[in-house]
Amino acid sequence: MKTSRLIIGMGAICTITFVSLLFIRHNGIVPSSANVTVSGSKTVAGNGAANLDDAVRNLQARIARCPKDASLHFELSALYRSSNMPKEAIYEINKAIELGKPEERAFYFGFLADMQLDIGNKAEALKAYREALRAANQLYVGKWSDTNGPMNWRNMGIKLYASKYAFEAGKILQGSSRYKEAEQSYERALVLIVSYCAPIQAIRNQNQNVMVNVLDPLELRNKTWLCLQDVQDKLKTSRPSRQWVSSQIPAFQWSRQNATPETEKMVEDVERCRVNAGPALHGIVAGYYLQSGQFENAVIQYLAQIEKEPDSYEPLRGLGYTYVLQGRLDEAIEAYDKAIVLGDDGSKALVDKVKRARTAYAKRTRK
Repeated sequence: MKTSRLIIGMGAICTITFVSLLFIRHNGIVPSSANVTVSGSKTVAGNGAANLDDAVRNLQARIARCPKDASLHFELSALYRSSNMPKEAIYEINKAIELGKPEERAFYFGFLADMQLDIGNKAEALKAYREALRAANQLYVGKWSDTNGPMNWRNMGIKLYASKYAFEAGKILQGSSRYKEAEQSYERALVLIVSYCAPIQAIRNQNQNVMVNVLDPLELRNKTWLCLQDVQDKLKTSRPSRQWVSSQIPAFQWSRQNATPETEKMVEDVERCRVNAGPALHGIVAGYYLQSGQFENAVIQYLAQIEKEPDSYEPLRGLGYTYVLQGRLDEAIEAYDKAIVLGDDGSKALVDKVKRARTAYAKRTRK
């Protein structure tokens, strides 16, 4: 098993297409509004209009009757976008953002970002992608520690799709040579996929009629790993090596450890979305990767554990340790500081050692 770049081998996953927003309602995931399919200069809307102008006038009339219906403004924005009218399209999607529900705003912001990219406005696109991620991050999915408690599958689907926004934001940042920010954005994309692909897949397996449209995160995860590896290669020159860190902080010595076949099977099941991993299982997988020297995979799993268990200091301590081994001292200090706030007194001595090492490395690089 090649664990350094395991691919999610899975079936169809919830998606949001170019012009249809999916929500989980009483009986599953369904479009929140009538689908609009764009084909060349012609547009077919849910009301049967075949002519673009007629479709626009029809939607404008419906908006006049229901001016606070965010989905209508979104549909009109999609029509304007298809007819190469970006100014009008952006105006309408901003109205949808203004009027939309919290679970809709993530998608609307993402749609706005895509349109900003259409016209080459990368700065505004990045801003919109970050707003989309912020909106998705605020959605509540339930308590992972309560396996029998109610979970919000709709919000999980939205969070899974938000991995696309994190990836697109990372590409913009990478293209602007903002490599550290790009690294964090790519990692966020991977964390969202790792955290939410399995539960959404499980829902689909229970009811094949749940999914209206499908997205396989396989390609997105592949591309994200490649981009992440590229930016980390560029960042290596500005970070201390693991050997230097170990020489400065003996507490952070590392040696490879072999795992049991049972643990390897568990890791494979989690990576291939065969099981809906809770926080503890992400921690076990992170430990496996840490012991086998696959530090970036460990980071993703610790971040997934934090995603599902934000009030626990244990994954933050593991994350800090892994960051140190990667030479990411600033982020290690931040992780340890968060762990201390949550009650981890054991991290106080560690963070002091990392701070001293950071100071020593800064002096070394200035010479």
